[in-house]
Parts: sequence; structure tokens; C-alpha cells
Amino acid sequence: MSRISTLPRTTNKHGRVRSDDALVYEASSIVRSVILRYKRYSAAGGFHADFRWFKDHLDDDDALTQRVLTSAGFAPDERGSWVWRRGVWPLAKVTDMDALGDALVTLVDVHRPV
Repeated sequence: MSRISTLPRTTNKHGRVRSDDALVYEASSIVRSVILRYKRYSAAGGFHADFRWFKDHLDDDDALTQRVLTSAGFAPDERGSWVWRRGVWPLAKVTDMDALGDALVTLVDVHRPV
């Protein structure tokens, strides 16, 4: 008997419930490549990330956003912002945030089809 209020679980061919591990790995790999693209900025202070921006592009899922940022090497600092190393530069310094957002939304659409 299924419950009307919940979405059906997505399972693989063996009946196991699929997790978001692949989505987290791919999204964090994209973020990590952005971080490491320019050694000048990554070596001289690191980056800070806007959690709300990432959450908006990762299906409004707090847990998924936290897993992606943590996997990419970010950690919350004492002020609550997410930083990589010292968090001096915004990610927009080294990438087009619209393109990054589009890539993350596309990944979510692939891994979490409606």
C-alpha cells in the first residue's frame, strides 16, 4: 500500500534505493574544478560560497547543498559562511556564476528526474 503524500522511491534494478552519492560527487567535482582553475586565487586566500545560492540551484535541498559544499572542500566558519581555505575571494572572481548554476541545475535534473 503506497502513501499518497510521498513520492515513490527510486530504486535500481536490484531493488535498492538510489542515493544522491553520484549527484554529490559530480556537483562537487564541478565546484572543485572551478576552485582549482586559477592557482593565484586558490593559493592566495581561497574562496567563499553563498549557501543560499547553491541551495537555489541544488533543488532547494539543505542536506544536498551541505554535502556538495563539504565534498568540494568548503566548511562553515565561525560567522556561518561557507569558506574554502580562508574564504577571501567570491567564486564569481573565477567563474561565470550563471554557467555554474546552469550546470548544477542540469545535474540535478539528470539525477532527480521529475
